[in-house]
Amino acid sequence: MNRKVMKWIKALVIPVIISSCSKPDFKKAELDVHVENIEHKVGDPIFFDIKSNADNIVFYSGVAYGDTLSEYKYKDGRQVPIEDLKMSFNTKLGTAGTQVNQLQVLVSNDFNGVYSAQNVDAATWTDITSKFNLATSTAVVNSGEYSLNQYTEPGKPLYICFKYIVRPRIAYKTSRDVTISEFLITNEGSLGKHNVTTFIRSGFASETAVLKGNFTPAEGRNVFSSTSIQLRGNTASGTTEEYTEAWVISKPINTDTLVLGADKSIPLKGYKDLRQEAFYYTYYKPGTYTATFVAFNLNEDGRDSVTKQLNITVKP
Repeated sequence: MNRKVMKWIKALVIPVIISSCSKPDFKKAELDVHVENIEHKVGDPIFFDIKSNADNIVFYSGVAYGDTLSEYKYKDGRQVPIEDLKMSFNTKLGTAGTQVNQLQVLVSNDFNGVYSAQNVDAATWTDITSKFNLATSTAVVNSGEYSLNQYTEPGKPLYICFKYIVRPRIAYKTSRDVTISEFLITNEGSLGKHNVTTFIRSGFASETAVLKGNFTPAEGRNVFSSTSIQLRGNTASGTTEEYTEAWVISKPINTDTLVLGADKSIPLKGYKDLRQEAFYYTYYKPGTYTATFVAFNLNEDGRDSVTKQLNITVKP
């Protein structure tokens, strides 16, 4: 191949390589949102006219109630005070046995969190069993909700205990298994109702169960799963006349504040989506809402965003 042809090939290849390695220009995000009226009625769809060159657009409605927490000012996280702490759970009994009043429900705000008989005895426990509906057969019974506010103190966690008593068989007859499930503690306040502690987060486990009395053999007496606790009586030979107590205690429950996490936005446009120019949203409660649109471009060179807020008044 002669030199003239080689020069021609180099001239052709080099510009192509340079072109393929160059980066696209980083776009500065632009956004404009227009709404014809800022006053609307409950249930009326509101039309937002969007003009933007951004690859990504999200929307915060300004609604803050129940499952919908969407205020831009809480995009990095939200904490709320505990206002009304309520507890509920389900129970059912086993098929065999005739002992009664074996299950007690207790609360403490001075237990030190060390799960041993000595520390359990040193704490003050209040019996709230009578505040709940408990099963009397194999049918599942919901306890109903009960407020725990009167048992809380600022700066102190609350502990819940399910205490299961097995009495000697000759005097009290055969014990009856109890299954506890659907344990739930909620906070009901100005923003609606939110979970404080669910069963899976409660910490009820063999490690937090304090056993008093002769539990030999202990294996199989109490069964813990991710959804329930099954409390069982003495059945092994030589143990049926033993008096035993199983104290199944929760992890500490914060009764001052509840962390709800970051408020959620509604995604309107992603990088691969077509341009978003029209968006409808409906408010279902009267009030004044700050509707916030955030448009942003993002690549390896950085991020550029722009925010547009509109105050929307919703009347009954």
